[in-house]
Amino acid sequence: GVDGWCDWDTPSDFLNIELGASTLPPGVALRIGQNVADPLVVQLALAAHRVGPDPDDTAALYRDTMLVTLGAHIARTFGAAAPPPPAATLDPRLARAVAVIEDRFAEPQRLDALASVAGMSPFHFAKSFKAATGFAPHQYLVKVRIARSQVLLRTTRLPIAEIAFSVGIEKTSQFIALFRRWTGITPGQFRADA
Repeated sequence: GVDGWCDWDTPSDFLNIELGASTLPPGVALRIGQNVADPLVVQLALAAHRVGPDPDDTAALYRDTMLVTLGAHIARTFGAAAPPPPAATLDPRLARAVAVIEDRFAEPQRLDALASVAGMSPFHFAKSFKAATGFAPHQYLVKVRIARSQVLLRTTRLPIAEIAFSVGIEKTSQFIALFRRWTGITPGQFRADA
């Protein structure tokens, strides 16, 4: 579900296999790694690829078995239990505000508007939100923006200024300072390590 790009300096062969969400066990989130060469993943993917789109029942069964085995191996090797979405355990009123923050993270979010979405006074909303999530509403918004910027830094070659703007932070210097405060490194360092 994440767009990315690749650039090769020399010709190379590769095999791209797309696994549907149903291939992975429920409740598993993948930890995105880098430079991981897993020989079993390669062998299972090649075995499934060799069968091709052959509609023969035996060939299709073999291909599907390889893909399910591949999904199970990926889940076991690179998976972690997916944390429940914060909204799932929140008071429904707070969950509405969390949904607004996560859906509209690039837009300015005012405390009184979020409190209105939750049907609470701004004071009661801020106090309840912090107790439920561990973050003040503005901190939660910054956390979401930094998480979204990490995905863009890892998967695109967009300039840092453009990433900052796309997550709702107009000044690049402010974005770099926030990113460093939340992650301990600069966006450029994060991209280099990704």
